[in-house]
Amino acid sequence: MAALYIVVAWLHAVAGEKDKALAALRRAIDRGWRQSWYAKLDPPLESLRDTPEFKEMMAEVDADIARQKAILKEEGLL
Repeated sequence: MAALYIVVAWLHAVAGEKDKALAALRRAIDRGWRQSWYAKLDPPLESLRDTPEFKEMMAEVDADIARQKAILKEEGLL
């Protein structure tokens, strides 16, 4: 389901609707989307990359990924 919101974010971003695109990106993240590397490179999301909201959301996702990696490492799974 989270991936659907990324598509919605693309559509709004390409249409120049930054607020709606950022809201869709937020929904994707809240539903478990964690591909920040993709969002940082994906052409349709380029117009969002310089916004404070985008940077904050990507930092949040990156921190969660780091937290998950630490748990896996601690449990000897990584």
